[in-house]
Amino acid sequence: MGAPHKNIKVTPKVRAFVEHYLADPNATAAARKAGYKGKQHTLEVQGSYLLRKPEVQKLIAEGQRLATNERIASATEVRELWTRILRDAKQPTIDRLRASALLAKSQGQFLGQEPLSDGGGDTYVFVCPQPIAQAEAWAKAVRAERIATSDE
Repeated sequence: MGAPHKNIKVTPKVRAFVEHYLADPNATAAARKAGYKGKQHTLEVQGSYLLRKPEVQKLIAEGQRLATNERIASATEVRELWTRILRDAKQPTIDRLRASALLAKSQGQFLGQEPLSDGGGDTYVFVCPQPIAQAEAWAKAVRAERIATSDE
């Protein structure tokens, strides 16, 4: 059985090692970038040594947790994206309609479903917060956009 791990002091160099390791999980490269000196073998040993230290393991785990949280969009960010698409007149009508449906659904605004044909052979199921007349207007807008783009 190996000797127990000694605690190490978390210095700026150790923190730099963790930051570089989080960016690229290569202990040797992280040790080099953090400012540790030596030949390849020395840097390999240093990186391996640091990875075995509980303090370093805790910092890496915390960094991974934070990175994961930053990579995942919050519900507010998703609703903001749908709103930007909905309001962007340059987006195709069908994308704007889909964004409006997703946004309304996320806010619990749907009352029912209505299948509607766009006249071009496709049928869409609109889950509408408004009476069927509004869903028909949406389908009409899709038809108009298809006609306009087919004439180009």
